[in-house]
Amino acid sequence: MIILVFLDILKYLDVNQEIQKLVEGDNIEITEEELKEYNINNENINDKIIIDDYWYKVLYNSQYFDINENDEKILKKLKKVFITKEDNSLDYIIHFYFGENEYFD
Repeated sequence: MIILVFLDILKYLDVNQEIQKLVEGDNIEITEEELKEYNINNENINDKIIIDDYWYKVLYNSQYFDINENDEKILKKLKKVFITKEDNSLDYIIHFYFGENEYFD
């Protein structure tokens, strides 16, 4: 199981920055076909399209985390997740960045 988790993390490292850009509404190019397929109102297409509660949804739907009701409240404030890997090692660090909240600074 640990090896599988580590391999998933290595895959994630490659796309981490691109995922964060999408979550924050940066660098999104939407084609005419996507506008129609997903019924997107193109009047606001120049506005940033931010994916609310993205990281909460990722963790909630993950097989690796058991989320309870108290966790849900704070995870909805989670804005960024980054993973850094130590060179030549299986060690990695997961960084969680939260928006303003009443739980901690």
